[in-house]
Amino acid sequence: MRGDGTGWNAYAAHVDRANDALLSYRVIEQTTPLLAVLEPDGTLKQRIDVVAGARQNQLRSLAARNSNWLVGGMVNGPGTHTADGNPARIVADGFVHETTIFVP
Repeated sequence: MRGDGTGWNAYAAHVDRANDALLSYRVIEQTTPLLAVLEPDGTLKQRIDVVAGARQNQLRSLAARNSNWLVGGMVNGPGTHTADGNPARIVADGFVHETTIFVP
């Protein structure tokens, strides 16, 4: 996140591939969804495209399910100061999608 409030912060989850155990995670408010696979040293291996909706977009959850992944989040969510102008805009459209993430 930049000092002027623009930019993004990622949701990062460290998952043990042997048993799908969640080893650690980090969540910070963001406006653009990002899903990526990282190398063990933290460098980018693959970015997975996620379609963004209106306003605030977040990927909030990631869970292994058999050989697929469940990805959950929201689109059309409120920003930090949404209620300052119109409290009726404090809404969000949640979702859960099942996907296969192929990592070469």
